[in-house]
Amino acid sequence: MRILWMMVVLLSSMAWSQVKAGTPASTPAQSAEKERAPGSQGDDKDKDDDDKPAVPAAGAAARVDPNAAVLTIDGVCRPKGTQQGKGGSSSKAPACQTVVTRAQFESLVMTLMPGMSPQSKLQFAHSYPRLLAMADAAEARGLSKTKRFEVIAAFARLQILSQELTHELKEEAAKVTDDEIAAYYRKHPHDFQRATLERIFVPARVAGAPNAADDAVSKQAEELRVRAVAGEDFTKLQKAAYEGAGFQANPPSVLLEKLRRSQVPPEHAFVFDLKPGGISQVFRDSRGAYVYKLDSTEQLPLEETKAEIRKTLERQRMQDGMEKLDKSFTTKMNPAYFGTPEPDKGEKEEKDEKD
Repeated sequence: MRILWMMVVLLSSMAWSQVKAGTPASTPAQSAEKERAPGSQGDDKDKDDDDKPAVPAAGAAARVDPNAAVLTIDGVCRPKGTQQGKGGSSSKAPACQTVVTRAQFESLVMTLMPGMSPQSKLQFAHSYPRLLAMADAAEARGLSKTKRFEVIAAFARLQILSQELTHELKEEAAKVTDDEIAAYYRKHPHDFQRATLERIFVPARVAGAPNAADDAVSKQAEELRVRAVAGEDFTKLQKAAYEGAGFQANPPSVLLEKLRRSQVPPEHAFVFDLKPGGISQVFRDSRGAYVYKLDSTEQLPLEETKAEIRKTLERQRMQDGMEKLDKSFTTKMNPAYFGTPEPDKGEKEEKDEKD
Protein backbone atom coordinates (compact mmCIF):
# COMPACT_ATOMS: atom_id res chain seq x y z
CA MET A 1 0.00 0.00 0.00
CA ARG A 2 3.04 2.26 -0.06
CA ILE A 3 2.07 5.47 -1.82
CA LEU A 4 -1.25 3.87 -2.66
CA TRP A 5 -2.75 6.46 -4.96
CA MET A 6 0.31 6.55 -7.22
CA MET A 7 0.63 2.78 -7.33
CA VAL A 8 -3.01 2.30 -8.38
CA VAL A 9 -2.53 4.60 -11.36
CA LEU A 10 0.88 3.15 -12.18
CA LEU A 11 -0.21 -0.48 -12.08
CA SER A 12 -3.23 0.34 -14.20
CA SER A 13 -0.93 2.01 -16.69
CA MET A 14 1.42 -0.98 -16.68
CA ALA A 15 -1.46 -3.33 -17.41
CA TRP A 16 -2.65 -1.05 -20.21
CA SER A 17 0.79 -0.80 -21.81
CA GLN A 18 1.06 -4.58 -22.12
CA VAL A 19 -1.80 -4.66 -24.65
CA LYS A 20 -1.20 -3.13 -28.11
CA ALA A 21 -3.73 -0.54 -29.15
CA GLY A 22 -6.63 -2.17 -30.98
CA THR A 23 -5.35 -5.72 -30.26
CA PRO A 24 -7.17 -7.86 -27.70
CA ALA A 25 -4.99 -9.47 -25.08
CA SER A 26 -4.35 -13.21 -25.54
CA THR A 27 -5.34 -15.61 -22.83
CA PRO A 28 -2.71 -18.09 -21.55
CA ALA A 29 -4.52 -20.88 -23.41
CA GLN A 30 -4.49 -18.89 -26.65
CA SER A 31 -0.80 -18.14 -26.27
CA ALA A 32 -0.01 -21.79 -25.68
CA GLU A 33 -2.12 -22.81 -28.70
CA LYS A 34 -0.25 -20.30 -30.84
CA GLU A 35 3.08 -21.77 -29.80
CA ARG A 36 1.88 -25.27 -30.72
CA ALA A 37 0.37 -24.25 -34.07
CA PRO A 38 2.19 -25.23 -37.30
CA GLY A 39 4.42 -22.47 -38.59
CA SER A 40 4.60 -20.75 -35.22
CA GLN A 41 8.26 -21.60 -34.83
CA GLY A 42 11.22 -20.54 -36.93
CA ASP A 43 11.22 -17.08 -38.46
CA ASP A 44 7.90 -16.00 -36.90
CA LYS A 45 9.04 -17.03 -33.44
CA ASP A 46 12.34 -15.26 -33.89
CA LYS A 47 10.49 -12.14 -35.01
CA ASP A 48 8.24 -12.23 -31.94
CA ASP A 49 11.28 -12.63 -29.72
CA ASP A 50 12.93 -9.66 -31.42
CA ASP A 51 9.90 -7.52 -30.66
CA LYS A 52 10.20 -8.23 -26.94
CA PRO A 53 12.46 -5.87 -25.00
CA ALA A 54 15.49 -7.71 -23.67
CA VAL A 55 16.33 -7.66 -19.97
CA PRO A 56 19.98 -6.68 -19.39
CA ALA A 57 22.29 -9.37 -18.08
CA ALA A 58 22.85 -9.45 -14.33
CA GLY A 59 25.37 -6.81 -13.30
CA ALA A 60 25.15 -4.85 -16.56
CA ALA A 61 22.89 -2.16 -15.08
CA ALA A 62 25.34 -1.59 -12.23
CA ARG A 63 28.02 -0.54 -14.73
CA VAL A 64 25.89 2.32 -16.05
CA ASP A 65 27.06 5.71 -14.75
CA PRO A 66 24.64 7.11 -12.12
CA ASN A 67 24.37 10.37 -14.10
CA ALA A 68 23.73 8.66 -17.42
CA ALA A 69 20.25 8.91 -18.90
CA VAL A 70 18.22 5.70 -18.71
CA LEU A 71 14.97 7.27 -19.94
CA THR A 72 14.74 10.13 -22.45
CA ILE A 73 11.14 11.14 -23.04
CA ASP A 74 10.46 13.66 -25.80
CA GLY A 75 7.15 15.47 -25.60
CA VAL A 76 6.84 15.39 -21.82
CA CYS A 77 8.02 18.40 -19.85
CA ARG A 78 9.20 18.08 -16.25
CA PRO A 79 10.18 21.57 -15.09
CA LYS A 80 10.82 20.21 -11.60
CA GLY A 81 11.89 16.84 -10.22
CA THR A 82 13.44 14.74 -12.97
CA GLN A 83 16.00 16.82 -14.90
CA GLN A 84 18.75 16.42 -17.48
CA GLY A 85 21.71 14.55 -15.92
CA LYS A 86 25.25 15.86 -15.84
CA GLY A 87 26.27 13.55 -18.65
CA GLY A 88 23.67 14.99 -21.04
CA SER A 89 23.62 18.07 -23.20
CA SER A 90 20.58 20.11 -22.28
CA SER A 91 21.44 22.81 -24.84
CA LYS A 92 20.69 20.42 -27.71
CA ALA A 93 17.66 18.86 -26.03
CA PRO A 94 14.18 19.46 -27.46
CA ALA A 95 12.14 22.22 -25.87
CA CYS A 96 9.93 19.66 -24.15
CA GLN A 97 11.88 16.70 -22.85
CA THR A 98 12.22 14.72 -19.65
CA VAL A 99 15.47 12.90 -18.94
CA VAL A 100 15.69 10.41 -16.09
CA THR A 101 19.15 9.37 -14.94
CA ARG A 102 20.03 6.00 -13.48
CA ALA A 103 20.33 7.55 -10.01
CA GLN A 104 16.91 9.18 -10.29
CA PHE A 105 15.27 6.05 -11.67
CA GLU A 106 16.72 3.78 -8.98
CA SER A 107 15.76 6.26 -6.25
CA LEU A 108 12.17 6.19 -7.51
CA VAL A 109 12.10 2.40 -7.74
CA MET A 110 13.68 1.84 -4.33
CA THR A 111 11.24 4.27 -2.71
CA LEU A 112 8.10 2.86 -4.32
CA MET A 113 8.89 -0.85 -4.64
CA PRO A 114 12.14 -2.05 -3.04
CA GLY A 115 13.46 -5.36 -4.36
CA MET A 116 11.90 -4.99 -7.79
CA SER A 117 13.11 -7.63 -10.28
CA PRO A 118 14.87 -6.59 -13.52
CA GLN A 119 11.81 -7.67 -15.55
CA SER A 120 9.52 -5.54 -13.36
CA LYS A 121 11.91 -2.58 -13.68
CA LEU A 122 11.64 -2.93 -17.44
CA GLN A 123 7.84 -2.92 -17.27
CA PHE A 124 7.99 0.06 -14.95
CA ALA A 125 10.26 1.93 -17.39
CA HIS A 126 7.77 1.30 -20.21
CA SER A 127 4.83 2.52 -18.12
CA TYR A 128 6.41 5.51 -16.36
CA PRO A 129 6.46 7.80 -19.45
CA ARG A 130 2.75 7.19 -20.01
CA LEU A 131 2.09 8.11 -16.38
CA LEU A 132 4.02 11.37 -16.79
CA ALA A 133 2.22 12.17 -20.04
CA MET A 134 -1.19 11.48 -18.50
CA ALA A 135 -0.33 13.65 -15.49
CA ASP A 136 0.73 16.51 -17.77
CA ALA A 137 -2.45 16.15 -19.82
CA ALA A 138 -4.51 16.23 -16.63
CA GLU A 139 -2.66 19.37 -15.50
CA ALA A 140 -3.36 20.99 -18.87
CA ARG A 141 -7.06 20.29 -18.43
CA GLY A 142 -7.02 21.87 -14.99
CA LEU A 143 -7.90 18.60 -13.23
CA SER A 144 -5.43 19.33 -10.44
CA LYS A 145 -7.58 22.32 -9.46
CA THR A 146 -10.87 20.46 -9.12
CA LYS A 147 -12.55 19.75 -5.80
CA ARG A 148 -12.47 16.03 -6.57
CA PHE A 149 -8.69 16.09 -7.00
CA GLU A 150 -8.24 18.05 -3.78
CA VAL A 151 -10.25 15.48 -1.80
CA ILE A 152 -8.42 12.51 -3.32
CA ALA A 153 -5.01 14.14 -2.92
CA ALA A 154 -5.72 15.06 0.70
CA PHE A 155 -6.76 11.51 1.54
CA ALA A 156 -3.77 10.09 -0.36
CA ARG A 157 -1.53 12.35 1.72
CA LEU A 158 -3.00 10.85 4.90
CA GLN A 159 -2.34 7.36 3.61
CA ILE A 160 1.23 8.18 2.61
CA LEU A 161 2.00 9.80 5.96
CA SER A 162 0.47 6.82 7.77
CA GLN A 163 2.68 4.45 5.78
CA GLU A 164 5.75 6.60 6.41
CA LEU A 165 5.07 6.58 10.16
CA THR A 166 4.70 2.79 10.07
CA HIS A 167 7.99 2.55 8.18
CA GLU A 168 9.76 4.76 10.72
CA LEU A 169 8.31 2.87 13.69
CA LYS A 170 9.57 -0.38 12.17
CA GLU A 171 13.04 1.08 11.73
CA GLU A 172 13.06 2.29 15.34
CA ALA A 173 11.79 -1.08 16.60
CA ALA A 174 14.57 -2.86 14.70
CA LYS A 175 17.28 -1.11 16.74
CA VAL A 176 17.73 -4.00 19.17
CA THR A 177 21.10 -4.32 20.91
CA ASP A 178 22.91 -7.50 21.95
CA ASP A 179 22.58 -6.44 25.59
CA GLU A 180 18.78 -6.24 25.23
CA ILE A 181 18.72 -9.68 23.62
CA ALA A 182 20.80 -11.15 26.45
CA ALA A 183 18.57 -9.51 29.07
CA TYR A 184 15.45 -10.96 27.47
CA TYR A 185 17.07 -14.40 27.34
CA ARG A 186 17.87 -14.26 31.07
CA LYS A 187 14.40 -13.03 31.94
CA HIS A 188 12.54 -15.72 29.96
CA PRO A 189 14.56 -18.94 30.39
CA HIS A 190 11.47 -21.17 30.05
CA ASP A 191 10.82 -19.84 26.55
CA PHE A 192 14.07 -21.42 25.40
CA GLN A 193 13.68 -24.77 27.07
CA ARG A 194 13.39 -27.82 24.86
CA ALA A 195 11.94 -31.10 26.08
CA THR A 196 11.44 -34.68 24.94
CA LEU A 197 8.06 -36.01 26.06
CA GLU A 198 5.95 -39.14 25.92
CA ARG A 199 2.18 -38.87 25.74
CA ILE A 200 -0.80 -41.18 26.03
CA PHE A 201 -3.93 -39.88 24.30
CA VAL A 202 -7.38 -41.25 25.12
CA PRO A 203 -9.79 -39.95 22.45
CA ALA A 204 -13.17 -38.65 23.55
CA ARG A 205 -14.74 -39.98 20.37
CA VAL A 206 -15.33 -43.72 20.69
CA ALA A 207 -15.85 -45.74 17.49
CA GLY A 208 -19.60 -45.99 16.87
CA ALA A 209 -20.39 -43.48 19.65
CA PRO A 210 -19.73 -39.83 18.71
CA ASN A 211 -19.93 -38.52 22.29
CA ALA A 212 -18.13 -40.67 24.81
CA ALA A 213 -19.05 -39.97 28.41
CA ASP A 214 -16.54 -37.73 30.16
CA ASP A 215 -16.31 -39.96 33.18
CA ALA A 216 -15.59 -43.05 31.03
CA VAL A 217 -12.76 -41.29 29.18
CA SER A 218 -11.30 -39.92 32.39
CA LYS A 219 -11.59 -43.31 34.09
CA GLN A 220 -9.76 -45.05 31.24
CA ALA A 221 -7.04 -42.37 31.24
CA GLU A 222 -6.60 -42.68 35.01
CA GLU A 223 -6.21 -46.46 34.75
CA LEU A 224 -3.57 -46.02 32.06
CA ARG A 225 -1.79 -43.43 34.17
CA VAL A 226 -1.55 -45.86 37.10
CA ARG A 227 0.01 -48.43 34.77
CA ALA A 228 2.43 -45.79 33.45
CA VAL A 229 3.52 -44.88 36.98
CA ALA A 230 4.12 -48.59 37.57
CA GLY A 231 6.59 -48.54 34.70
CA GLU A 232 4.63 -49.89 31.71
CA ASP A 233 5.73 -48.81 28.24
CA PHE A 234 3.87 -45.77 26.86
CA THR A 235 3.63 -47.25 23.36
CA LYS A 236 1.87 -50.30 24.79
CA LEU A 237 -0.46 -48.09 26.85
CA GLN A 238 -1.30 -45.91 23.84
CA LYS A 239 -2.29 -49.01 21.88
CA ALA A 240 -4.53 -50.06 24.79
CA ALA A 241 -6.16 -46.58 24.77
CA TYR A 242 -7.08 -46.89 21.08
CA GLU A 243 -8.32 -50.44 21.45
CA GLY A 244 -10.45 -49.38 24.42
CA ALA A 245 -11.97 -46.62 22.28
CA GLY A 246 -12.77 -49.11 19.52
CA PHE A 247 -10.33 -47.72 16.93
CA GLN A 248 -8.77 -50.15 14.46
CA ALA A 249 -6.25 -47.63 13.07
CA ASN A 250 -2.68 -47.54 14.31
CA PRO A 251 -2.34 -45.22 17.31
CA PRO A 252 -0.15 -42.11 17.10
CA SER A 253 3.47 -42.18 18.24
CA VAL A 254 3.89 -41.44 21.92
CA LEU A 255 7.29 -39.81 21.47
CA LEU A 256 7.41 -36.00 21.14
CA GLU A 257 11.04 -35.02 20.64
CA LYS A 258 12.68 -31.66 21.30
CA LEU A 259 9.54 -29.58 21.65
CA ARG A 260 9.43 -25.95 22.78
CA ARG A 261 6.66 -24.54 24.95
CA SER A 262 5.46 -22.54 21.96
CA GLN A 263 4.96 -25.80 20.02
CA VAL A 264 2.30 -27.24 22.32
CA PRO A 265 -1.14 -25.81 23.13
CA PRO A 266 -0.83 -23.27 25.97
CA GLU A 267 -2.97 -25.40 28.29
CA HIS A 268 -0.54 -28.32 27.81
CA ALA A 269 2.59 -26.31 28.66
CA PHE A 270 2.43 -27.41 32.30
CA VAL A 271 4.24 -30.63 31.32
CA PHE A 272 7.48 -28.65 30.93
CA ASP A 273 7.41 -28.05 34.69
CA LEU A 274 7.58 -31.77 35.51
CA LYS A 275 10.82 -33.26 36.75
CA PRO A 276 12.66 -35.60 34.35
CA GLY A 277 10.95 -38.97 34.57
CA GLY A 278 7.85 -37.42 36.12
CA ILE A 279 4.36 -38.39 34.96
CA SER A 280 1.53 -35.88 34.88
CA GLN A 281 -1.97 -36.13 36.24
CA VAL A 282 -4.76 -36.82 33.73
CA PHE A 283 -5.45 -33.73 31.66
CA ARG A 284 -8.70 -33.21 29.75
CA ASP A 285 -9.69 -31.03 26.84
CA SER A 286 -12.37 -31.20 24.14
CA ARG A 287 -10.48 -33.85 22.16
CA GLY A 288 -9.93 -36.30 24.97
CA ALA A 289 -7.66 -37.11 27.92
CA TYR A 290 -3.86 -37.02 28.11
CA VAL A 291 -1.11 -38.41 30.31
CA TYR A 292 2.38 -36.99 29.83
CA LYS A 293 5.84 -38.11 30.86
CA LEU A 294 8.83 -35.76 30.76
CA ASP A 295 11.90 -37.70 29.58
CA SER A 296 14.47 -34.90 29.43
CA THR A 297 14.97 -31.15 29.04
CA GLU A 298 17.70 -28.93 27.67
CA GLN A 299 18.30 -25.21 27.56
CA LEU A 300 18.97 -23.69 24.15
CA PRO A 301 22.16 -21.58 24.14
CA LEU A 302 21.85 -17.83 23.67
CA GLU A 303 23.59 -17.91 20.29
CA GLU A 304 20.87 -20.16 18.84
CA THR A 305 18.09 -17.88 20.05
CA LYS A 306 19.39 -14.41 19.09
CA ALA A 307 17.50 -14.12 15.80
CA GLU A 308 14.26 -15.31 17.44
CA ILE A 309 14.61 -12.89 20.37
CA ARG A 310 15.41 -10.01 18.04
CA LYS A 311 12.19 -10.61 16.09
CA THR A 312 10.23 -10.92 19.33
CA LEU A 313 11.55 -7.60 20.65
CA GLU A 314 10.95 -5.87 17.32
CA ARG A 315 7.37 -7.14 17.26
CA GLN A 316 6.76 -6.07 20.86
CA ARG A 317 8.18 -2.59 20.26
CA MET A 318 6.08 -2.15 17.15
CA GLN A 319 2.98 -3.29 18.99
CA ASP A 320 3.74 -0.95 21.92
CA GLY A 321 4.18 1.95 19.53
CA MET A 322 0.84 1.32 17.83
CA GLU A 323 -0.96 0.83 21.15
CA LYS A 324 0.45 4.11 22.42
CA LEU A 325 -0.83 5.81 19.28
CA ASP A 326 -4.28 4.22 19.61
CA LYS A 327 -4.56 5.44 23.21
CA SER A 328 -3.71 9.01 22.17
CA PHE A 329 -7.17 9.68 20.71
CA THR A 330 -10.82 8.88 21.31
CA THR A 331 -13.74 8.92 18.89
CA LYS A 332 -17.42 9.68 19.40
CA MET A 333 -19.87 8.78 16.65
CA ASN A 334 -23.19 10.48 16.13
CA PRO A 335 -25.81 7.73 16.55
CA ALA A 336 -28.37 9.83 14.71
CA TYR A 337 -26.21 9.54 11.58
CA PHE A 338 -24.50 6.16 11.94
CA GLY A 339 -27.34 4.41 13.74
CA THR A 340 -27.56 3.39 17.39
CA PRO A 341 -24.69 0.98 18.12
CA GLU A 342 -25.53 -2.45 19.43
CA PRO A 343 -25.18 -2.61 23.25
CA ASP A 344 -22.44 -4.86 24.53
CA LYS A 345 -23.36 -8.16 26.18
CA GLY A 346 -23.34 -6.75 29.72
CA GLU A 347 -25.61 -3.83 28.84
CA LYS A 348 -28.00 -6.14 26.95
CA GLU A 349 -28.30 -8.58 29.88
CA GLU A 350 -28.87 -5.68 32.32
CA LYS A 351 -31.61 -4.28 30.08
CA ASP A 352 -33.29 -7.71 29.78
CA GLU A 353 -33.31 -8.12 33.56
CA LYS A 354 -35.00 -4.74 34.00
CA ASP A 355 -37.64 -5.64 31.41
